[in-house]
Amino acid sequence: DAMINKNLKDYLLNMRDEDGFFRSGLSDSPISTAIACVALKIADQEKYASQIKRAEAWLEANCDADGLYGDSIESPPNLTATYLAVMALPSAKRAKAYLKSQFGSFSFEDVKRGLLTEYGKDLTFSVPLLALATASGFFEDTAAAWRGMPRFPFEAAGLPGGVFSKRKLP
Repeated sequence: DAMINKNLKDYLLNMRDEDGFFRSGLSDSPISTAIACVALKIADQEKYASQIKRAEAWLEANCDADGLYGDSIESPPNLTATYLAVMALPSAKRAKAYLKSQFGSFSFEDVKRGLLTEYGKDLTFSVPLLALATASGFFEDTAAAWRGMPRFPFEAAGLPGGVFSKRKLP
């Protein structure tokens, strides 16, 4: 496990560009930048402090006029990208206010309810978001968050969507 984690971490760190950012092939991405920033904080906040600071600065500079985030800097804002950006950048006050209006609070149960309402039975968005938030310490009671996590067979994420509908699965 430790060797796999180290290899995966090294691989991901080597995927950054010359400025230390993760870029998608289509456009600059608040989503990939926020996920990378959160992952680096989880891995070793002190060791990766300069990369984290640059990712946070990029996120601060690339929100829309309302302080929200989309899938790319050209995309309209959405709940997922804004939530990921807030995980990475807790100082994003306008984004936090928007999320609080959507969730009610930042308790695990309220965020879970908000994400499940947004994505319905499609757990491929809500569960990874909740898991990343829990792993990053976003929720006060991490143990309760893990216990309340919706169950999702991650191995099934690679299956074609038709498999689920034919089996009457969410």
